[in-house]
Amino acid sequence: MDILSNKSFTVNSLVRSYYVDEGNVGVLSRIFQENPYIDKEFKFKYPYFQNIFMNEIAGHYRKLESNPDIFEEKDIIRMEQMVNDMELAGLNLTWLKDRLATVGETLRKDKLNASWRSTDLDKVLLNDMPGSSDAKANETNKSFTVNSMVRSYEVDEGNVGVLSGIFQENPNMDREFKLKYPYFQNVLMNEIAGSFRSLENNPEVEEVVGMYEMVKDMELTGLELTWLKDRVSTVSETLKKRHQEIADKLSREVALLDQNYFDF
Repeated sequence: MDILSNKSFTVNSLVRSYYVDEGNVGVLSRIFQENPYIDKEFKFKYPYFQNIFMNEIAGHYRKLESNPDIFEEKDIIRMEQMVNDMELAGLNLTWLKDRLATVGETLRKDKLNASWRSTDLDKVLLNDMPGSSDAKANETNKSFTVNSMVRSYEVDEGNVGVLSGIFQENPNMDREFKLKYPYFQNVLMNEIAGSFRSLENNPEVEEVVGMYEMVKDMELTGLELTWLKDRVSTVSETLKKRHQEIADKLSREVALLDQNYFDF
């Protein structure tokens, strides 16, 4: 699953205030119709993270409803990790947990009923099925290469050096990291590295404003980001000073034009 950004969406892929893959629009719309308050206490305010979460909800729910037979017990455990992470962000996902419990119970019963089969044959057949846990792991990280691993996180190749340097200077940054779903972990680490890289290269005001929301959301997950907050604040002060100087210059030029206009 590729990391999502608003650039990959069209106007038609908006559900409430969330941008999602076109294939997830109908599913997410139906989810909100049946569960209108799932995001009432949503703590994340950074739009990119909101979009990521909503896409994961819709995509996984669609698979559960359309073809639950492809799931293994490992897949259910991974989805339970995802749901736990989302609940940390304030989403109300009782309905999804109930659905996962139902599918998980069915899997356990099927596994018990099929216990007479050859274990080795089962492993071969299940691993070849579309949607097996290994296949899903490859799908989740298909935008990354082997060389893009930093600690246990997979990041874009362009972020490897940056994130490695960040961990060297802040080795305990993820010591209290509460998110357990690998995809979410990778998304956040990519954002940290990408944002830090942007801060070093004269970012626009809109980028810095977005980073305020991003850092607040990340701190909810237990990441220690004091160093990043300090850097964002420093760049913000520099930008304010620069724009104030520009505004002062423009004010002087407008005043000069006014003075000469009235004397004309």
